[in-house]
Amino acid sequence: QQLCSEYAAKMDERWELWIDSFGGKWEDLVTATSRLSGEQIDSLLTRLISLKSLETVTQVEVPINISELSKLRDRTRYVSGVGQKRKLVADALRRRDQVLAAGPFQ
Repeated sequence: QQLCSEYAAKMDERWELWIDSFGGKWEDLVTATSRLSGEQIDSLLTRLISLKSLETVTQVEVPINISELSKLRDRTRYVSGVGQKRKLVADALRRRDQVLAAGPFQ
């Protein structure tokens, strides 16, 4: 139990550091997606969705909306150009309240 609590605290810190790596501004994260390849976008969305499995380990809810990210991943799979993928991801990230679960990162 203690290990899970410590791990959950570390995950909160890492999430915050991840956002900070884009200057601490959500819009900078949105902008960064404009440099990703189609494969990088697929990988990013898959990795974010896989964070859901951490909930069983940490007993702490992951602060992202897995349902919305899964829908976004499905939509990006059916577009042909990287520009369209980038636009879908950027548009989704701009709707921060739909991508993030309620919590300190919203």
